[in-house]
Amino acid sequence: MISCSIESKFLALVFIINIGHSQEFKGFDDTILYKINWPGKEVAERLGKEPNENTLTVKTAIGESYRCFLPDQDEVNKESDSSYIGPSPLELLSPLFSKQACSYRVDTYWIYEVCHYRYVRQYHNEREGKTQKEQEYYLGRWQVFEGFKLEEELKRLASLNYPGPTKTRKVDGVNLPYFEMNMSDGTVCDLNGRPRQTNVLYVCYPQSKHNVYSVKETSTCQYEVIILTSFLCTHPWYKPPNSDELNIDCLSVDNSPRKPHNLKVLQSDTSKLKKQIKMLTNGETKIQVKIQPSAETEQIAPKEKSLIMHAKTPNIEINEINEFVFGDVCLHGGSGWWTYEICYNDYIQQVHREKGKPDEIVTLGLFNKQDHINWLNENEEKKPKFDAKGTRNVLFHFYSSGSVCQKTGEKRVTEVRYKCKIGQYNEDTVALYLYEPKTCKYVLTIESPSLCELINGPIDEYGLFKVKDKKSDNILKYKFEDNTDPKLDDFTEKRTVDSTEKETENEENKKLSKIEL
Repeated sequence: MISCSIESKFLALVFIINIGHSQEFKGFDDTILYKINWPGKEVAERLGKEPNENTLTVKTAIGESYRCFLPDQDEVNKESDSSYIGPSPLELLSPLFSKQACSYRVDTYWIYEVCHYRYVRQYHNEREGKTQKEQEYYLGRWQVFEGFKLEEELKRLASLNYPGPTKTRKVDGVNLPYFEMNMSDGTVCDLNGRPRQTNVLYVCYPQSKHNVYSVKETSTCQYEVIILTSFLCTHPWYKPPNSDELNIDCLSVDNSPRKPHNLKVLQSDTSKLKKQIKMLTNGETKIQVKIQPSAETEQIAPKEKSLIMHAKTPNIEINEINEFVFGDVCLHGGSGWWTYEICYNDYIQQVHREKGKPDEIVTLGLFNKQDHINWLNENEEKKPKFDAKGTRNVLFHFYSSGSVCQKTGEKRVTEVRYKCKIGQYNEDTVALYLYEPKTCKYVLTIESPSLCELINGPIDEYGLFKVKDKKSDNILKYKFEDNTDPKLDDFTEKRTVDSTEKETENEENKKLSKIEL
């Protein structure tokens, strides 16, 4: 990777590169930083005497010629290629194992616990009243016999002068080799009936104290955890590539100036701009930056807008919450292998999308008003109620008749909790959390300050929002269905339209049509 200096940008933009007398030129390694120098006559004379076949001849757009000397990559990598007779990766990591240390990562909803050489666990604590409930899944456990097998394999590779791992993972923009430990026999996955498994990848990172860099679901109930640790850094197999800048010296040819003319102009202009910015920021003048959506963004259909994945994803406007209640848009959440989608009073589904393959869809529940009423009657504590201050903080909805669960043989169901949350989020932030307290029985929490007005606004006795008709500005109309057994499409867009608008409305409804479940 050529360092992002003015010189490198200049080369990329205005140089016409010709390969000179280079033999087996291998090009630039994208993980290594390069610095381009324009030395004077003394360095030019010294470089001219030293044998170096790795050169490039470059020419600027105005005809200036330069001969550039590239560093020898074999010399750079010589240290990592040398024989190694020190401790194995397992031995280097043994302090983590012997102390039974654990590393943690706190996500928006889940906490991930990696207890080295023992297990990987995912859990969430939730307090309801005076009781505290913990939901947990073991993503994998370490089997002792796997350790013996791994140690034997490492000894075998060392005896064969194994050059080191070729697989890498990108960490902070750099591809780093890793030491892999496979943990199996986790909590049984209800989607495929098999125990969860996790590949734990240990990566050399000198400044790290065994932190969990990332956790992701690579396929259904198969996980990958990356641990950054300094313990591996003494092993040549796992050392990061040379992070020091390597010098590229470019010498003028014939009557060309020491440094290209256009580069000098660019550097001068940049220097002046920096001084102007410094004057502005040090004085009383303030620079205000306002980010507006592009025209391309504004043209996206409402149904296609991606709203909130988690609390830390981009915010949405409050009026889009109203559009969600109208049925114009659906809310999306989740990351990794599975994402999920809720369309108000319609359906909740879990989706995995992969380019070139059909979507994998698991329906977590369909809205049926009568099922919702029956559920409320069986769970009186879920009915709408005011607190001591005369406000409501939460509403409960029930979605039933989802996809059949392989483990229980019953259809999946989901309880949806709409929560008024003030002080925890920005005014226009919406957070979604989905978890599974019991097999194939889900809880989807949607919380935001922007929900407070809806939750404390007009609702019926069953906690369903009474929404204003979008065609009426002055007269308040409410949408309710007398039919107690609505179909899947009963809660899509239900606006009253003029006859002159029907053709246009039908075309829009085609764009908003739901996925066949």
